[in-house]
Amino acid sequence: MSRSYTNLEMITLPTVSASDQVVLVTRLGTAYHNQRASLAQQGEALPSGVVKAMTRLETAGGDLANELQPTGTDSKAAVSADSAVDDAWGALRDWLTGWTRLPAARVPNAEHLAALYRVLFGDGGLSFLTLSYENEWQQSQARIDAMAQERYRGLIAVLGGVPFMETLLEAQTAYGQVLGITSSSAAAAAVREKMLAAQEALRDYVLKVRALVEPDDDATEALAGALLEPLTSWDSRSTSSSSRSTPATTSSSTAQQASGASPSAT
Repeated sequence: MSRSYTNLEMITLPTVSASDQVVLVTRLGTAYHNQRASLAQQGEALPSGVVKAMTRLETAGGDLANELQPTGTDSKAAVSADSAVDDAWGALRDWLTGWTRLPAARVPNAEHLAALYRVLFGDGGLSFLTLSYENEWQQSQARIDAMAQERYRGLIAVLGGVPFMETLLEAQTAYGQVLGITSSSAAAAAVREKMLAAQEALRDYVLKVRALVEPDDDATEALAGALLEPLTSWDSRSTSSSSRSTPATTSSSTAQQASGASPSAT
């Protein structure tokens, strides 16, 4: 049986949102230019393959950033929609917290209730509501998707949480429409296309950088490590509190976080 060794198969990238991907590319670009300048002072240079790969990566990152630029979103409407989602989540948590404080014997399916609370609020409580608009919407949607599991839907209904859920769903839908996340499939598709292009350029860059490493040559390993440090040390939570700008799309992390595990910032 034949084998293939494509960039997609060989290079695994962190799952990030579109806006965080722009941040990651920018950080990699900064590390690249710093190392390139340092080498130039020593009379050395990076291989042309690495230089070309970074040029492609910065171009792809720029294209993605341009696609994410706001398209006339009303900032007042965004603030209002954000506030509505915040209030809805606060009300839902207050309701759910009340049930968790009762003796387990008085709570229908207390085990599932505890699991639901962990999924929704076990990783930072309501701190996800302070994220940038795009990331907040994504984190909110991931939690809503988790609540859609059969074991939680029935429990929420039994505990009287339907009004809280309906309020949250209405607020979330309006939030997505204001931000342009759910109102324009064409815009979402365009961003997705740019994201995939940036990811492929990033994989190519990683491959070119790792090709610098020579066996038993610590200097080449150190150089590759410095060039890729923004990627190897990447933590989505470190960019979560970035400025609250209006975005354009979601990422695949939303679907992954809806599996029932406690969601975390992507």
